[in-house]
Amino acid sequence: MEIANLKEEVSKLERILQNYNWCEMKITNKTILEKMSDHYQNLVHLQKMFDEKNYLNSKDFVNYYKELHQKLGIILSNKHLRIIAFHPKVVLKDNIKKVFQNYFRE
Repeated sequence: MEIANLKEEVSKLERILQNYNWCEMKITNKTILEKMSDHYQNLVHLQKMFDEKNYLNSKDFVNYYKELHQKLGIILSNKHLRIIAFHPKVVLKDNIKKVFQNYFRE
């Protein structure tokens, strides 16, 4: 029964990603889930810093975001970042969504 549930969940996730026109990403790190939890606090801190002080410009923020994911073993392309910035179904805090949008306008 568990295998059937997993297959159903995979199918559901594939449909969602197709809806976003999300292209495949290269994941180079097999221990990604462990590393994600380690680095999550860094991203939260960066987001708070940006929200409170406008401390970073859009380019620096997005480059940090890409670098953080690369450290985790996820290679984000500009196509992925454009989807994050402009797809209406990708929900982020308004300030953060604008940061990604400004990255492509600069």
